[in-house]
Amino acid sequence: MKYSVNRKSVGVFGAAGLALLLAASLTLTPVVTEADGLRQENTRPDWPMPNFNEHNTRNAPESTIDSSNVNTLGEVWAFEIPGMGNAYGGAASNPLIADGTVYFQDLGSNVFAIDLETGEVQWEHMFDTPVTGPNGPGLNQERVFVGIGQDTVVALDRATGEEVWRTVVDGPTGYSQLAALDNTVYLGTGTRAYTPGVSGFIYALNADDGSVKWQFQTVEEGFWGAPEINSGAGVWYPPALDLERGVGYWGTGNPAPFAGIVGWPNGSSRPGPNLYANSTLALDLEAGELQWYDQPNPHDVFDLDFQSPRILTTATVNGSERTIVVASGKLGRVIANDVETGEQLWDTEVGEHQNDDAAGVNPGETLTV
Repeated sequence: MKYSVNRKSVGVFGAAGLALLLAASLTLTPVVTEADGLRQENTRPDWPMPNFNEHNTRNAPESTIDSSNVNTLGEVWAFEIPGMGNAYGGAASNPLIADGTVYFQDLGSNVFAIDLETGEVQWEHMFDTPVTGPNGPGLNQERVFVGIGQDTVVALDRATGEEVWRTVVDGPTGYSQLAALDNTVYLGTGTRAYTPGVSGFIYALNADDGSVKWQFQTVEEGFWGAPEINSGAGVWYPPALDLERGVGYWGTGNPAPFAGIVGWPNGSSRPGPNLYANSTLALDLEAGELQWYDQPNPHDVFDLDFQSPRILTTATVNGSERTIVVASGKLGRVIANDVETGEQLWDTEVGEHQNDDAAGVNPGETLTV
C-alpha cells in the first residue's frame, strides 16, 4: 500500500496525521549527560524509548526548542495515518526516533518505519487489528516490538519490518506502549473493558525469541473474592527502569466495577483495599518479584487511576539527596517515593478537588469528584 507524504515549509496538521516540525536554527546535538544524578545516554535527535529514556524523563535537555521559539516551527512533512482504533481515533502513542528513522504504530496496530528527513515510508507491516491504546512500539538495536491486540506481542526486524516472532500472553495487548532495553521487552496489559475476571499483567519477554521471563498479575489471587464480578488494575504505560538497582516501577489503574453494580453498590463486591490497583509497584527486573508497593487510594469507587508513567530522578528532600520515583494519575496527586523502601517523601495535590473523602454514591445522588 502506498501513502502520500506532503512536504511543506509551513503548515498545519490534523489529528489523523503524523507530522514533523523543524526549523533550521533549532538543533539537537549528541551528548552524554549526568542528568539529575542518574546517568542517561542518548544520541540526539534520537528519541528511542516511549518517554525518551529508561527513566521516563520525557525531556531532551540539549534541544534549543522552547516556549520562546516553538511558534516559529514549520511543517516539513506529514504522513496520513491509515488505521483506526476501536475508541480513540487513529493514534495514541509516541513515535520512536532512532538512527534517522521514525517508528510509529497506529490504533489499527499497523507499524511504520518512516525516514526522519523526508517522511518517506521505508517499510510497513499491516496488522489491521483495532485496539484501544495507548499502544506503541518498543525498540532495540535489531527489532521493533509491538502489541497487536488479540493478546499477542510481535517482534519485527528493524531493517525490513518482517515478522521475527510472536508470543501470546495472558491479557489484552494494545493497551500500553512497550519498552525494550538490552535483551528484555517490558509489556503491560489492560482489562478488556473491565470484563469480569480480567486484570492487568506485567510481562518481561526475551527479546530474542519472545519467551516469557516472568509475569506479575496486578490483582490479588481470587479477584478480591468475586472473579465473576471484579476486574481492573490495568497497566497503561511503560515503566521507569532503574538499572543500577535492577528494579522497575509501574503504575496501575482502578479496580472495577465502579462505582458498583446492581446488588453490589460502591464496590461492595470487592471489599478491602483492592491490591494492587491504583498503586506504584516496584518489581525486581530479574524475577518480577514485588519489592514494595504504595497504594494512595485504596478501594477506589470513582475510576481515579494512579496510572501515569513513573519518573525516576533525584531530589533534595529534607536536606538529603535522595533517588525518588515520582507518580501521578487521575487521582490529582503527585507523590514521591523513596526507591529503596517505597516511603512516601511528599504528596502534593494538583487541580481542583471535591469530595475526596466520599466513600461512595447513594442511589439517585450525583457526586462530583
